[in-house]
Amino acid sequence: MKKRTLILLFAAVAITVLCVYASLRKHDAVTGLAADRWKRPAPVVTQAGRYGQLIDSENRLVRLQSFLGRHHIILVFVDETVGMVEDDDLRLLKDNFDALQSHDVKIIAITTLVPQKIRKNLENNPLPFPVVTDLEPRDIWHRLWKRYDNKNKKPLWGVFYIDRAGHVDWNEEGPIPVENLNELIANLKQGKLL
Repeated sequence: MKKRTLILLFAAVAITVLCVYASLRKHDAVTGLAADRWKRPAPVVTQAGRYGQLIDSENRLVRLQSFLGRHHIILVFVDETVGMVEDDDLRLLKDNFDALQSHDVKIIAITTLVPQKIRKNLENNPLPFPVVTDLEPRDIWHRLWKRYDNKNKKPLWGVFYIDRAGHVDWNEEGPIPVENLNELIANLKQGKLL
């Protein structure tokens, strides 16, 4: 009887400690997940459905949700200072497009240009993946992905990788851009990322 009481007392203390620990952990206001996790659902997934779709250069609707859970996704926020034709990330992804596509990778480029300007920029050098415009509400994808400089009121460039589960690298400030696009492409082509 005494042994059983000790085990029950120990279990009660352990459960209490775990409950207190779980309640004290910081949680992200957007996702509701613990703030110390390193992978989070992509920001657009956790927002209202209208943020999960954008218009491409041909005025077609592109829905991020249609790729989540089934494909690897690379989001490229275009470097507006150099333009789409001179953007090194876009050129690298264009050069590796066939190999990435054969490994079930979807690429979406995001810019603040209207579709007409996108078409004009790409008329002599088209891209094999959609280029979408981030207009309504103004620059919402750039803001959700922390690709907007509020001080200078300008969009920032960057590349993000979303895995098949719909997760993106994350820290306490938000989504973390890919540091080495060449390495990401190599890993995707070799099937190292599941």
